[in-house]
Amino acid sequence: MDAEREVLAELQRIVDDQADVELARELCAVLAGADNLIARASEVMTMRLAKGKHLSPASMELLEWVHDGLWDLARVLVPEGAHDPGASQ
Repeated sequence: MDAEREVLAELQRIVDDQADVELARELCAVLAGADNLIARASEVMTMRLAKGKHLSPASMELLEWVHDGLWDLARVLVPEGAHDPGASQ
């Protein structure tokens, strides 16, 4: 976790130098939140599986919404019709 905080602090320093500071700060906050969410969801899933259980339907649905939101973000990064240099040929 300390290494992640160091990376986020460095990202914050970098983005403070950018023109769109407000967006950059929001992106850093979302990145930190996503990092925490992934860690917590993994922890909860491990504990639930150890008891022979799964995540609740409500938690699963919320995680699916987060997942869908990230895919929406991917579409913002590469608008429809634009060439994605990372896409396989």
